[in-house]
Amino acid sequence: MAEAKGLTRRRLLGLGLGAATGWWLPGAVRAEAAPRLRFVQLSDIHLGYRGEANRDIPNALARAMTAIARLQPPPALVVVTGDLTQAVDEDARRRERLALARQTLAAAGRAVYTLPGEHDALPDGGAVYRQVLGEPYYAFSAAGVRFLALDNVSHGFFLGRAQLAWLGRELERLDPGTPVVVLAHAPLHPVFPPWNWYTYDGAAALTLLRPFRHVLILSGHVHQVLRPGGREQTALPLAWPYPEPRALTRLFTWPQSQSDPWMGLGWRVVDVTAEGAFRVMDQALAGVATGEGRGA
Repeated sequence: MAEAKGLTRRRLLGLGLGAATGWWLPGAVRAEAAPRLRFVQLSDIHLGYRGEANRDIPNALARAMTAIARLQPPPALVVVTGDLTQAVDEDARRRERLALARQTLAAAGRAVYTLPGEHDALPDGGAVYRQVLGEPYYAFSAAGVRFLALDNVSHGFFLGRAQLAWLGRELERLDPGTPVVVLAHAPLHPVFPPWNWYTYDGAAALTLLRPFRHVLILSGHVHQVLRPGGREQTALPLAWPYPEPRALTRLFTWPQSQSDPWMGLGWRVVDVTAEGAFRVMDQALAGVATGEGRGA
């Protein structure tokens, strides 16, 4: 099992309001310069949730959108690594929630790329998700960076032979020096299998990525920042934080704090340099509505 490293939820909460942290991956470039590409990652929004873990899910997303609008330089695109919505059994309600997510994210005024989380797609194998938001795995390019969006939740926590074959074909077309960003909902590394924090055949995808010098894997699902395997970074949620793996014997949420309702929530800015290095900056959601949120 890969060791989870980096900025855990516990460390983030100790940083205070509006904190931002960053890493350079790989081939660190420290000089401040305009990035060749800036983009934002959102994850685990859970629109439609009703409960004590987050009493105002829509406002959490609205705060993130406000902060994104303030970024200078502005991001070229937004990626959302799954669980846009809270799971629901009825197809009609799932369609309604996914449509609301699409409409709300469109207010960012820039390209938005999504992929499914298990809450969005597992109840029906992704059928409604495909109707509302399109194919669950695909590739696109921006500023010379190749993005590969994966689906490791629609039928369970695995990629499957067909998707792995597609990923292999996509990577075969690329020069090993091409910066590659992989997007997934569940971590590709086995962060903590007892809580389904893994991808059953994720190792096969990681093997395909080995020849590339500049790789960043962005995932969600675990509702905290971890760095399994060095090249992968899980994301802060917009819904509620989860405990660190192995800290508890079972996974559960706890009531949202009355005094600090946005504790443990956030979003991410990624800058890609001309050399292909990645600067990953995690932004706390706290303080955005009061003017304390700031651009990276």
